[in-house]
Amino acid sequence: MIIIAVLVFFTAVSLILLVMTVNKRTEADTARVCLSVHNTICGTADDVQRHIRADAIEELPFAVHVYSHRGGSDGTAEEHSTAAYDHAIKSGSVYIEQDIVISADGTLYVSHDTTPFRLTGTGGSFAQMHDSEIDALRTHQGNPILKLEDVFKRYGGKVCYVVELKDGSADKAFEELVKAFGYEDKVIVQSFDADVLKNIEDVFPKMKKIFLCEYSAEMSAGLDMDYVDVLGVDKSLMSSDNCKLAHDCGKDFCVWTLDSESEIRRAIELGADTYFTNYTERAMKLEREYRYRQNKSK
Repeated sequence: MIIIAVLVFFTAVSLILLVMTVNKRTEADTARVCLSVHNTICGTADDVQRHIRADAIEELPFAVHVYSHRGGSDGTAEEHSTAAYDHAIKSGSVYIEQDIVISADGTLYVSHDTTPFRLTGTGGSFAQMHDSEIDALRTHQGNPILKLEDVFKRYGGKVCYVVELKDGSADKAFEELVKAFGYEDKVIVQSFDADVLKNIEDVFPKMKKIFLCEYSAEMSAGLDMDYVDVLGVDKSLMSSDNCKLAHDCGKDFCVWTLDSESEIRRAIELGADTYFTNYTERAMKLEREYRYRQNKSK
């Protein structure tokens, strides 16, 4: 009986010590995750819980590297639809992308194309259409053309929005909408037009800005733009040399658009800060596998 009592005592002590160790590790992991979020996501540490779903906290060290391109639905839903965004967020995304067009009434809509023809079969351009005409449109899959305002309302502060402005025509409306929602720290703005980013810098100096570059000359020019935070390059420019060059100039290195496992793995291995993908779920899986392995080996 004495032996059994001693064994029970030591077992209990061991369990208590184990629980204390696990709790300390959990606290340390939580602190590490919060620091990672603070250093990578747009906004301040106080905004973290408003940005992100609480049940996705374990995904944050990986999710902050993935931009869900046009919703990034892994082919399960139509681009720039609520179904696409819902899928990406459910897969762990914290950054969803919106391409912006502006109507004849000055309203911002979400569409990669400047015309609705590819998705709806309707001719004309969005810039020449009134809101009532755009609102009546339905895509081949029965989806409406979303207003940016409605996307903001639907997802609120649970995610960040990576918004592409194609030219200066939508700048003013964009600025007014962001101010109305108070989303300067929840929106990342991107453009191929450097002047657009410069104008946004004057209004929203804290907003992260991505200069999209298709060619080396554009990337070289972007290195000297003090209002550019991120160089977003075509995947043909994805190399360790270009990544280092961006980092040496104090800018993040982002790549578009990576869908295959080999492309995403390469981006992780060379140290790309972020990348656009149409396959959010796939990217999250590869992030957990390869970036964890990469970090562990350091």
